[in-house]
Amino acid sequence: MQELATYSFFAKLSDLESAEHRFQALDDLFVKWMQKKGVTDFTQEKGRFQSNAEGAVGSYTRTTVSNSLGRLSEIMMIDMVLNDHAFVTNIKFGQLESSVYVYCSLSAKRLSHIIAPLKLFPRCPSVIRDVISSYDDWTLGGEAVPPPTPEEHFGEDEGILLCEKLLDENRHFPVIVVSTDTAVWRDLADKLARDLVGVAHVATVDEHGSWALTDELGKQNSCYLGAVRLYWPLGVLDDLRSTVWTAEHLENKYGVNTAGANKFLSVVRGMVMETASLSLSVPKSLREISKHELRDRISRSNAQQREEELNSIIDENSNLTDSLDEARAEISNLKRKLTSLYSALEQAGLEEEGVESEEESVSEAHVPFTPGEIRYYKKTKKSGRADNLVLTNSCNHNSWKPLHKAIQAEKGVQKLEKSKDYRTIQHCNECTGGGLWKVQW
Repeated sequence: MQELATYSFFAKLSDLESAEHRFQALDDLFVKWMQKKGVTDFTQEKGRFQSNAEGAVGSYTRTTVSNSLGRLSEIMMIDMVLNDHAFVTNIKFGQLESSVYVYCSLSAKRLSHIIAPLKLFPRCPSVIRDVISSYDDWTLGGEAVPPPTPEEHFGEDEGILLCEKLLDENRHFPVIVVSTDTAVWRDLADKLARDLVGVAHVATVDEHGSWALTDELGKQNSCYLGAVRLYWPLGVLDDLRSTVWTAEHLENKYGVNTAGANKFLSVVRGMVMETASLSLSVPKSLREISKHELRDRISRSNAQQREEELNSIIDENSNLTDSLDEARAEISNLKRKLTSLYSALEQAGLEEEGVESEEESVSEAHVPFTPGEIRYYKKTKKSGRADNLVLTNSCNHNSWKPLHKAIQAEKGVQKLEKSKDYRTIQHCNECTGGGLWKVQW
C-alpha cells in the first residue's frame, strides 16, 4: 500500500457535553460527505456505491463503538479502478472525555503485478477541509492547524513576525512563503492554502517583508522576487531547512499559464502530503478506545482461558504501532534533510565561496566592548539559529531604526560578545546584503 497523505488534529473543549455535541456534528458532516460520494444506504455497516471517479466502483465500511472510555467512528471509502488501482480514504474520529480527535489517511494500491509507481495526485478530501473550516480550535502539538486561506505578511514588521514563526522550535507544520513581488501566478497562494489545508501554513510577503526575511534569515534562506519557498519545521539542533523555487525556475519549467500552475501545485502537494503520511499516525487516544472495545468483546465471549493471551497480543500490537510511528518520523526527518540538501546544491552555483576563516580570525583578535561604547556589526554569509556577525565600521547612512525583536541578530551579538548587556540595538534601513546593526553597550 502506497501512503499518500495523513491528517491528524484534535480539540479540547470546555466540558463533556460540548465534546459530545462536536462528535455528533462531525458524524453529520461525514455522513453528508458519504452521500455526496454516492452512498445511499446507511442501514448496513458495509456496502457498495457508484463511485464518482471515472471507471471506478466504490465500497465502504462504517462502524461506531461506544464504551466507558469514549466513542469512536471509523469510515473506509474505497474507489477501485478495475485492473489498475484502488484508492483508499480511511477516517477515524472519536471523543474521549472533553477532547475530540480526527484522523484521516489517503493510500493507494496497484491491482496488477506491475512494479512501478502509481501516478496519482492526491488532494485534501473536501470533508476534511469542511471540518477544519467549521471550527477554529483544532490543534496539533499545541499549534493551530493550517487554515484553507493564506496569511498576509506585508511590511517589515510583519516580515519579522513571520521570521519568528519560522524560527520557532515548537513549530510542527511546514510553512510555504510566496513572494508577491513579480509573482508568476497571481492566485498561487490561495490555491496552495486550499490544497494544503491541515498540513502546511501558507504565507505571502511583499518586497518589504522579503527584506525582513533577508536581514533575519540571510539571503540563502529568504524569499523574494516572485519565488516560493517551503520551510520545514526545525528539528532538534537543526538549522533552518527549506526548498526554494525561483520565479525564473517556475516560469521556465512550468510556464505562466493555468496548466503550469496546476503542475506546480501537484508537485508541492505531493512533497508535503507524502511527508505528512510519514510523520503522522493514528492518535493514541483513538487506539485506546479500540483496544478497550476489543477487550470488552473478549470478556463478553466467555473465552476466559484465552483472555490473558489475547490481551498480551493487543498490547504487543500497540507497542509495535508506536515503534512504527517512531520509524516513520525518522524517515520523514531524513527525507526533509535530503530535500533541503538538493535545494542547497541547486543554489550552490549562485553563492560565493570561501567564507571559512572570516569569523574565526575576527574572534581570535576580538577585543571586549567597554560600557557606553557604540559598535557596528555586519552579518556574514553563514547562518543558523544565531547570525554570525563581524565588527565593522559605520555606514554613511542616517536611517537607524529600532526593531521590537531582532531574533537572530540579537543572538549573534550575544554569541560574539558573550554578553546580553547592551542598551539598544538598531538596524540600518538602507543597508542591504545582510544589513548593518548598531549596538550601544
